[in-house]
Amino acid sequence: MKHFLVFVFIFILNSFCSLATHLKGGEITYKSIDRSTRTYSIKLTIYRDVQGVDQPNATLNFGDGTACDIVDLSRRIQVEPDTEILNFFFTHSFPADGSYIISFNEENRNENINNINDGNSVQISFYIESKIVIDAFTPNDSFIFHERPILEGFTGNDFSHTIAGLDPEGDSLSFEFLTPRAFKEGNGCETGTAFEVPNYKFPNHPNFYEGSDIPQELSINPFSGNIIWNQPGKTGEYSIAVKVSEFRNGRLVGYSVRDFQIVITESDYYIEIEKVDTVKLKEFNVIDLEEGEPLELKVRLKNSPLYINLKLEAYSELLIDENAAFETYDSADYKLGKFSFEFDSTLIRDNPYIITFMGSLINPIGVSRKDLTYILNPQKGKIFNYKTEPGVPPVDPTGTDPEIFYQAIPAFPNPTKESFFVNTSLFRKPVILLYNTTGKIIKSQRLNSEERAEIKVEELKPGIYYYQVHSSGKKQGTGKVVVE
Repeated sequence: MKHFLVFVFIFILNSFCSLATHLKGGEITYKSIDRSTRTYSIKLTIYRDVQGVDQPNATLNFGDGTACDIVDLSRRIQVEPDTEILNFFFTHSFPADGSYIISFNEENRNENINNINDGNSVQISFYIESKIVIDAFTPNDSFIFHERPILEGFTGNDFSHTIAGLDPEGDSLSFEFLTPRAFKEGNGCETGTAFEVPNYKFPNHPNFYEGSDIPQELSINPFSGNIIWNQPGKTGEYSIAVKVSEFRNGRLVGYSVRDFQIVITESDYYIEIEKVDTVKLKEFNVIDLEEGEPLELKVRLKNSPLYINLKLEAYSELLIDENAAFETYDSADYKLGKFSFEFDSTLIRDNPYIITFMGSLINPIGVSRKDLTYILNPQKGKIFNYKTEPGVPPVDPTGTDPEIFYQAIPAFPNPTKESFFVNTSLFRKPVILLYNTTGKIIKSQRLNSEERAEIKVEELKPGIYYYQVHSSGKKQGTGKVVVE
């Protein structure tokens, strides 16, 4: 009898756990609706596994010391057989100008996420946040995401996704990977603590490439938000978190942290998207715009084996302008897309424009996606430098020049165990300085001017390190690397 009761208890417990798994991804966005009272409309969007428990209401922490607010579900949209979008709308007035962290947490993510807690993700809580900087004279609306964060990829095919969206004020944007976070409550949602999910591994970790000699590369372009994962290895679900930061006149005015889920399956289907024009490109796919000169970009989307259900879209704030247009044309073997645009003086600004072509193929076992992104420079010849490479603190570790923007110089592979590489081909006699999280210089190394300059870190303890690249007596760029 005792053994029977134990069995029943375990069965009930497991049944509860399986029902509790439901959150796949989400984000918090906000919009100013009354400057004088610092009142904002705040939208919580979460993506739920329909097999889990329902989410009839949600609680939001506004980060200003006031009580958390609970609202009922406002809108439900089923977008896939196993996924639905839930929207919750809040209205809140903040007590004073300043910076606030708006956050949401819920008990359970969905189960069997490969890169969280060695696949035991069922009991790991879900946490997202956005930072709002309130200034009565220059209110800010958050970045608006255009694409869902539930993505699909296939083993043996390069995964590529650009975070398409729109910043209402045209602020400069910076994109970076973060470790997804969980939440531990104190005496209420106002007093809890957010922390990194346990045993997190980025999707390019060697554990997911057993027996494979495929280069394990995962990167995000800090300028355009283009995520590239070289030929995913192990099938299953993966979670990533991306922070989108907004800068205005050299000042951080807000950010949003969005949780994504990538589902990798096996497939013989693939698609390719490629440029078919002769437009001259610079590094990072930068194109200089010239006033009065028409710009025409053509891309071709094709797939194998041939399958007719191809879709080609374009995302850019420029498509709101009457001088820009996007058209698609069908042929027997591919789909052609054409973006046309005429640049004039009214569109000159300090930060670049982004245009993303996104192709998808609906095949019998899922959806294959690929995209191609260009950065359009409205000030010909200007080099767009950002204050930090993703993850680098906004203040320089040495405390010498916190208000200057520097070029983002990505590290690869990242994370790493023995060494990483940076592109120093644009610098004369470059030197790299490596800092720990306290700002102490722990390594300096003179590099060669080459595309793959190597920095060895096998002697360092596991953790997060920041680096600066100096050349011609000046700091030229910054970055972050994780040593495992």
